Amino acid sequence: MEFDKNGILNRAKAAQQSTVVMDEGLRAYMLKVYNYMATGILLTGIVALLTFKMSVVTNDAGSIVGLTQWEMQFICLD
Repeated sequence: MEFDKNGILNRAKAAQQSTVVMDEGLRAYMLKVYNYMATGILLTGIVALLTFKMSVVTNDAGSIVGLTQWEMQFICLD
């Protein structure tokens, strides 16, 4: 019994062509998902930075001296 190399190559080529169409759709969908995730992480970072900047008092050297009155209101709510 001989090995049929042409039959295997033809089947592999046909399978590859059918998966290319599916891969393009999957790639487009995953790019949308990754873009939403990156936007969410960016927005979270901006909100965290703004919260820190509004709630912390620093001196000229950059070390934290105290908290603002705005932050103290949220701490006292607990």
